[in-house]
Amino acid sequence: MKRKRRGAFATFSLSFLDCISCGFGAIILLFVIFRGSHPQILEQVESELEGLLKDRENAIFEIRGDILKTNLNLDRALEQLSELEDRIAQLQRLFSEVKGQYAASDARARKQADEEESLEKALQELDLSRMPEQKRTEVVGGIPADSEYVIFVIDTSGSMNQFERLVAKKLEETLFAFPNLKGIQIMDADGVYLFSGTEGAWLSDSPSERRRILDRYLNWNKYSGSNPGPGILTAITDFNDGEEKISIFVFGDEMDSGNPTEFLSIVERNNPKLNSGDHLIRIHGIGFHTVSGPTGKNFAELMRILAVRNGGAFVGITDR
Repeated sequence: MKRKRRGAFATFSLSFLDCISCGFGAIILLFVIFRGSHPQILEQVESELEGLLKDRENAIFEIRGDILKTNLNLDRALEQLSELEDRIAQLQRLFSEVKGQYAASDARARKQADEEESLEKALQELDLSRMPEQKRTEVVGGIPADSEYVIFVIDTSGSMNQFERLVAKKLEETLFAFPNLKGIQIMDADGVYLFSGTEGAWLSDSPSERRRILDRYLNWNKYSGSNPGPGILTAITDFNDGEEKISIFVFGDEMDSGNPTEFLSIVERNNPKLNSGDHLIRIHGIGFHTVSGPTGKNFAELMRILAVRNGGAFVGITDR
């Protein structure tokens, strides 16, 4: 007996339906799982964005605060700059006023200097006109500059203290008139040497030695009397050996003691004229017009006579 074949519906068996159902179920489950987790991811992203936005807002606030602070500092700086510009303008006006006053003062000073120079020249001409006839030599500022050795006798009394710098200047100018000397010496009005231990000896001449002499003089604390006689006699007796051409320059302002007549006689005996009619030692006077009255007049008259009798010249200094 033959078996009957199954019909066409056997292709869609129960197993197939189970697989299809399971597949749909898995899809639905995945969908449910996905739908359940998506809001959490969005919330996390949203939270992170909110935090980032808040950081940016805080940064903006800080930047705005810095800008405000910078603007305030800039305003203060501009105010200070304006004040400085006003101060500069005031100083410029003050400078212009001072400059104008200085120009006027400078003009007066130049006028006074011209007058003093004219007076000094007149004094020099007066002194030279009273000098006896002598052989003409090189002359600087009215003073013969032909000597090979120079001695300075400087009054260091109290009345000369305020003119210490001026004396140093005239000392330097006098040395400048003698560019090539064989020897230099310096002492005070009492005959005390500037450099102890050099009595009767010459200091060598050089630029460094001249500077040393000037520096030493400015720091010389010796105070002499107001009478140049002892210093002049010391210079003559210590260095008059009859072989050297010497010039003595006497710097002072007054003579408050001594007998001028007797002093002139002593100088004449120790510094006689040579056969040529010249004196081996020339004596020059530099008078600082600081003292009025008998003592100042005594010094000026003594030095004029002494210069005329000993081949020198007397110059009155009117600088202050």
